[in-house]
Amino acid sequence: MSDIAVLINTAVAVLAAVVLIVRFRVNPVIALVIGSVYLGLAAGLGVEKTVKTITSGFGDIMVDVGLLIAFGVLMGSILNRSGAIRRLVEHLLNTFGPKRLPYTMGLAIGTVLQSIFLDVLLVISAPLARKLAPKIGKLGTARMATAMAIALECGIVFTVPGVASLALAGLLNVPLGKMLFFGLLLVIPTIIISIAIMTFLFRRGFWNEAKDEDHTFVEEDDQEGEEEAYDGGTKASASASPGGRTPGSDGPGARLAGAAVAVADAKKSRRRSSCFSRRS
Repeated sequence: MSDIAVLINTAVAVLAAVVLIVRFRVNPVIALVIGSVYLGLAAGLGVEKTVKTITSGFGDIMVDVGLLIAFGVLMGSILNRSGAIRRLVEHLLNTFGPKRLPYTMGLAIGTVLQSIFLDVLLVISAPLARKLAPKIGKLGTARMATAMAIALECGIVFTVPGVASLALAGLLNVPLGKMLFFGLLLVIPTIIISIAIMTFLFRRGFWNEAKDEDHTFVEEDDQEGEEEAYDGGTKASASASPGGRTPGSDGPGARLAGAAVAVADAKKSRRRSSCFSRRS
């Protein structure tokens, strides 16, 4: 088979995997296996050799990155429980200010925090980015989301010990020290320039807060915070005096306040009944 035919079949396999994942919501692992099987059969390897190539290739990659993935998940869990990442982000915010937070957090995720497995790092950093976005001001959510996406993808490919960078170094027989050095030289300007370009595009109208942002989770968090504050206030007031009563709760001032509230409620009910009778 010619090189052009191999390139065409490779492009078809990659496109099919992307369509299966994005359009039909197929699990990424299954979609990639289907694309690999198609490419092996199209290249003329046959069924037996295609299956053997897929399994052996997966085994070779896991030899290089398997333990690092396990240690990355473990380290992410430890840092999450200890609150180290949250304190790091707060320190970046206090040191560089909210305007530079997308750049500083993006560089931290793309370089220092790549020892954590990608999925774990995403789960840990996404809530922090969402909470810090309002401090940046306008387009805060867009800029923080862009910084996270760019840093995660660039870091996993270029920065050791990112999973993809280790896999590439193992397949291409590149020393890890050289991969780390040149990866850092490449990933730092890539993250900074990419975030700057996306910020420029957002300011030119490529982000609509009304359509592109979902405030459902923010509203739920606010409601939970209000409920916790209310519960804390009621518990504090209940424990302020023996028997769950605050001092002066049975005094004349409290009785007058209760009578005023009752009168106000009665007036509101009369107004509603009068409005209803007029409409009818």
